[in-house]
Amino acid sequence: MNSETIEKAILGIILKSDRQGYRDIINLDEIFTAVTPAMFDDPDSSEIYQGMLNLRVRKAPINIVTLPEELRGGNVDIMDIIDLESEAGATVNYKYYLNLLIDSFARRNLAHAFANASQELSNPLIERCDIVKRIQKTIDEMDKKGSDDGVIYLEDDIKKELEKPEQYKLFETGIYNLDKNIDFCRGDLILINGDPGMGKTSLTLNFLLKAQEAGIKSLYVSLDTAKNVMFNRLTAIQRNKSLSDIKYNRQSWNTIKTNKSIQFAYHECEHVEAIHRAVLRHHSDVIFIDHNLKLGTDQKTQTMLQKYDHMAGYLSSLALKTNTCIFLVCHTNRSKDDKTSLNNIYGSGGWGREAVTALHLEGKKEESVENQYIKLRVLKSRNSAINSIYVRYHQETVTFYDSNKREFDDETKGYSEPSSVDAFKKNKFNRSEQWPLVK
Repeated sequence: MNSETIEKAILGIILKSDRQGYRDIINLDEIFTAVTPAMFDDPDSSEIYQGMLNLRVRKAPINIVTLPEELRGGNVDIMDIIDLESEAGATVNYKYYLNLLIDSFARRNLAHAFANASQELSNPLIERCDIVKRIQKTIDEMDKKGSDDGVIYLEDDIKKELEKPEQYKLFETGIYNLDKNIDFCRGDLILINGDPGMGKTSLTLNFLLKAQEAGIKSLYVSLDTAKNVMFNRLTAIQRNKSLSDIKYNRQSWNTIKTNKSIQFAYHECEHVEAIHRAVLRHHSDVIFIDHNLKLGTDQKTQTMLQKYDHMAGYLSSLALKTNTCIFLVCHTNRSKDDKTSLNNIYGSGGWGREAVTALHLEGKKEESVENQYIKLRVLKSRNSAINSIYVRYHQETVTFYDSNKREFDDETKGYSEPSSVDAFKKNKFNRSEQWPLVK
């Protein structure tokens, strides 16, 4: 890609930023801070960018109406300005072109410095050390203008982080043992894995409402669960009512209708690239994706393994670059005799490699009981050495509570299920919490 194409792409991206759908994606402050008119090799492109800077200073919109008016009397043809938008392409990746422009400018400066040095080397009156110093000065100036490699001293890096507001742990789940041992933080990719019907979606919906209570802006991408089923579960959790009393009463959805901090997306966001654009547009802090079997990508791959590896790396990178926390519901792909591990996650081992935390839900699936006892097996965690966390899933209210190994073992070994009162008495984690009886 030559410098002229790069320069026109940057100018086209700036023009597109005034259009609806691009305003929240393109960060003009970042572009105008990093780019100067001198970085453009083409004189017409430099003149156009200077006109854009003038409009920016006056806080005027930058579009195909205001820009030609600003450049009236100059050397730029108005048709060249109109054609710029097509140079940016359908997908606006301004950071890619921004880095290319900075790199192109740096290379031109370096080439000019070496050309001058080659001429000076033939002059015996100029000291070699002076020539080297001038080349070094050019390299140093390039570094100051943003062409560095991103390396920073540890002391400066720590100082920069300490100046930021502390947002290590995003929200509490309400499950004591889980909150005590595992932190859900920005930049994390978290897998919630398990066999069908074990409560993976219900667990993420509980997390979603807990994030909302903490004031965290959330995006829930549902690729599997029907809307009415999801709304019923959310209402049951929020109102602490029986699911059977809600699923035939659509008026009950009004309790969750006024929730502005939760945004939903469906099959329009089934590709990881579409999720990326949604995160940039809506500035989400936490993303829940249900589930990995129906997730796709625009990237062409030769095999399914390559596809899932690409998506795992993409989501992990997305969490880090956008400073968000991503929860991904995954399905298990194993026989009953296989041992539970990261390699059993449906798709490929890429999910396990890229994830910061991986939880596997296991237990005895019961459809007719009120309480289902589940073990959250910790397959991977960066900040905890715990192996398992025991929870109780109250199926009627779609709510999770603390449990312990004794209750789980009794249930999975086929013993009679403890009553609500007995379960509450034996639960050492929830003695200060009233058991939510369904009326």
